[in-house]
Amino acid sequence: IVPALARVVQVVCHLEVYMATMSFADTARARGLEVCLPEMAPGARLRVESLFNPLLFAMMERPVPTDLGIGTQSAITLVTGPNSGGKTRLLQAVGIAQVLAQSGLHCPCSRARMPVVAGLFASIVELDRADQFEGRLGKELVRLRTLLETVPTRSLVLLDELCSGTNPTEAIEIVDMVLRLLRRLDPVAFVTTHFLGFARDLHARPSTDSLGFLQVEVDAERGATFRVIPGVATTSLAVGTARRLGVTFDEVHTSNNSSMFSPNHAYSEAGYARLEAIVDRVYEEFTERVAEGRELPLEEVLELAKGRIWSGQDAVQNGLADKLGGMDVALDEARTIAELGDGPLALTVYPRKK
Repeated sequence: IVPALARVVQVVCHLEVYMATMSFADTARARGLEVCLPEMAPGARLRVESLFNPLLFAMMERPVPTDLGIGTQSAITLVTGPNSGGKTRLLQAVGIAQVLAQSGLHCPCSRARMPVVAGLFASIVELDRADQFEGRLGKELVRLRTLLETVPTRSLVLLDELCSGTNPTEAIEIVDMVLRLLRRLDPVAFVTTHFLGFARDLHARPSTDSLGFLQVEVDAERGATFRVIPGVATTSLAVGTARRLGVTFDEVHTSNNSSMFSPNHAYSEAGYARLEAIVDRVYEEFTERVAEGRELPLEEVLELAKGRIWSGQDAVQNGLADKLGGMDVALDEARTIAELGDGPLALTVYPRKK
């Protein structure tokens, strides 16, 4: 009876999975989203229409669907875009769709042609533990080594914000190395990154046949649409994300111009006028002191000034300096003026050392 019971339990489990996917399909359609049984073929290029992330059902009524495809030669796709723009959710949706499709179940998309992959490797989110020996970067590098040593060719690889746990200069070197090593696995890979300059450099290289580039679409108000389009993002919109989450500067003003030098905004018209007045006053005071010190008419000093820089020789010719020389010449002049003779000089250096 035990073998027979085991087979019954197995059938019941299969039926539970099947009924759960049918319930998922009904829920998606009730929310205005389509599901399908994708076309599967070894070596097929990924093409998905109206892909959505079913994990978002717990957070919103209707996740935003997006079309997704990779080029005929692209084995690895770099995904860039703003913070909270849906890059991680996209990786989750791709992984869920691949597992469901390869299991012969309904997928979270309206239509799809997908490859049959040999395995699935995802490095998306891993919570820190009190007993871990490595930091965030170290744990990620261990996972990457596991990927490169054990994952079979033609696998689906999902890497979220690769090497974001260290300084960008060194991280970019590691990311570049990982991308080159990944090509040897001939994978279907999606890699998200905020290293936009690095992604743009890769996009501009002539030898990027094995790389594809997708970016999260941004609307006219600089907000993410949660859809992906070809290309590389120009900004991560981090400041906008900080503002949306309430991480902002608050200022207390005591007068109209008290915040004119704030780095958080441009000059107002009144502030700019005030700045010009300050610069004009400093310039006026400086030229008056030069005229007084050099015993020159102010009009002549103003004609010599005009924002120009004079060489020492030209300054002597224009009456702005007495003679050329360094410290020794200056000390000789001071000795002569003070009538000190040839005796030793006691020099005091200013400002005094604290």
